Amino acid sequence: MNTEENEAGPVLDHAVIAGLRELGGTDDPGLLLELVGLFLQEAPGYVDEIVAGFEGSDLERVRRASHALKSSSANMGASSLSTLARSIESSAKASDLDLLREQSSALGGVYRRTVEELKALES
Repeated sequence: MNTEENEAGPVLDHAVIAGLRELGGTDDPGLLLELVGLFLQEAPGYVDEIVAGFEGSDLERVRRASHALKSSSANMGASSLSTLARSIESSAKASDLDLLREQSSALGGVYRRTVEELKALES
């Protein structure tokens, strides 16, 4: 996976976001914002684990954290972050350190863009 391509693509899947809004419906219109808040609490830990795992050459730690980030990002509609996390997971399984280095350096930027767009939903 080309990380430059991932950084340029859409950050959020607005169909997923719309589905999460609809899920709350009129009974719980704040559900989307609650889910965003939960994601924003959990995701930094996954990102930190990926970076620490890479820096410590613990590819199993990278794989586990990227798997969790991939799933939670997909559920939240954070498509770019989920795609990158899936690629990181695959690279960790394959022990591809060169690609992992490239992906790990891209992770911070994709994560920041995701956080910015999710926080913009609160406005």
